Amino acid sequence: MGSEQFTLGLMPSDERERALWLQHAVGFILFEDVRGYAISNIDPRLDVSARDAAVRAVNDAVYGLMMVLDGVSGALRDGTRTLHLETTIRLTENEEVIAELPISEGDGMCMGYPSNSALVGSSPMTPSSSMEMLWSVSVSIQST
Repeated sequence: MGSEQFTLGLMPSDERERALWLQHAVGFILFEDVRGYAISNIDPRLDVSARDAAVRAVNDAVYGLMMVLDGVSGALRDGTRTLHLETTIRLTENEEVIAELPISEGDGMCMGYPSNSALVGSSPMTPSSSMEMLWSVSVSIQST
């Protein structure tokens, strides 16, 4: 299921809560679309152990991407210059920007990313249910 299958809940009015809400929503999009896409393409013929290893690798790759987007890692430097990626979260309403936040200025998407142990087949929670529990608290994402 992709992120387009969900709707946003109410945006918090408190500035700090709104910043976290925006970051968690972007984390949810990456989790749902990037992670979901990768997991849906894992060979269904794999045994449980191999599938769990593949899911852990996907989780690690998504977490690594989130760290780069958060500004935790991912820069090239020489003596005086730094090249890095900067991503901005924008919430629009009727094509007008109503909230904007550079991801690197916040606490980041990574802080809400669940551990791999909660996301592999041995867990009583399915990847979808653990994801929905994690992000629904902070961004009030609802299925359509």
